[in-house]
Amino acid sequence: MFFHKNSSLFQKEYIKVSLDLPRKLPLKNIIVISLESLEDSFANDGLVKPRNLIPRLTSLKRDGVNFDGYVDMISMRPTIPSFFAKNCGIPGRPDIFLAYKNYTQFSNARCVFDVLKNNGYHTFFLTGGNLTDEGAASFFKTHPADFALGRKELLKMGVSQQDSTYFIPDSQVYKFAKRLLSEPQNNPFGLYIVTTDTHDSKNGNYYVEKGCKKQFNDFRDAIRCLDKVTYAFIKWCQSQPWYKNTVIYLIGDHLMRNSNLSSFPNKIAKYPNRQVYALMLDGSSNARKINRKFTQVDFAPTFLESVGFTCPALGLGHSLFREKPTLIERLGKKEMENGIQNGQNDFQDIVLGKTFSIEEKK
Repeated sequence: MFFHKNSSLFQKEYIKVSLDLPRKLPLKNIIVISLESLEDSFANDGLVKPRNLIPRLTSLKRDGVNFDGYVDMISMRPTIPSFFAKNCGIPGRPDIFLAYKNYTQFSNARCVFDVLKNNGYHTFFLTGGNLTDEGAASFFKTHPADFALGRKELLKMGVSQQDSTYFIPDSQVYKFAKRLLSEPQNNPFGLYIVTTDTHDSKNGNYYVEKGCKKQFNDFRDAIRCLDKVTYAFIKWCQSQPWYKNTVIYLIGDHLMRNSNLSSFPNKIAKYPNRQVYALMLDGSSNARKINRKFTQVDFAPTFLESVGFTCPALGLGHSLFREKPTLIERLGKKEMENGIQNGQNDFQDIVLGKTFSIEEKK
């Protein structure tokens, strides 16, 4: 597909869904954990040496839906733009599309949180970083959650930062999440957690928690620790009465940052099949693999379909549970990236609704 000046990717492909999507009751709860810089490559003994750095998260794949085929896109990096892509089905990198960090301009977009809220969900967003770091706070001004809490808000609520310099440790964020989820739940809930312990290692901005042993004295220790504390949280979730009606996604937010490569053998940088870790647990033991090309935008409709909504597409994303090709499958990486970045004007008009609003497509 070639995009002419008056026929852009956004004009052809953007789908603004109804807030009242068809649904199958009862709707399921959903937990999405965005795992900072977590790659499947970390389980490859030959790439990371001397052994799998994420053995616990690897073991979870025996009982889940494995998504294999992630394609890294410039327009959907880094952490918070990855969240917007997965939540709204559209790229969210500020330097390409928006005034820097000003996500209030997304007020006209239809996103996963909007659909959940409209259908009675309690919605929560938690991160150990500051909500202002990449503009998350501005998004929640126009797409409000019941709780959208970052480092400053969590500190005020008594959550410990321990001796971490930059972020609240992931174990403490998980501990607070347990508090939220232990409250009586009369409505379904949607929880999105962004981890931070494995953030950029430049200037030592990663963190190895007190309960984790240091084996390498570099970034690999933070990965091993994230594996440990995340697995413990998942096992806690699986012990709760609401788990049987819950789907849990564990998804790396993007590939490891280049500044972290020094902790690994050089071959990991040259490995052609690096992918983010992406897994869904739904309370069953029916492990299977969905092997197809996808980007972060495809998770938006996939999230909604997994909890009981009928949502074949949202934004630029297509449900990975359906046979219809994703945009990356139809266009390829280069043409899709060019279509996104060359469609800035139509992005402003169609997605943000500055001059007109697109008719909803069925």
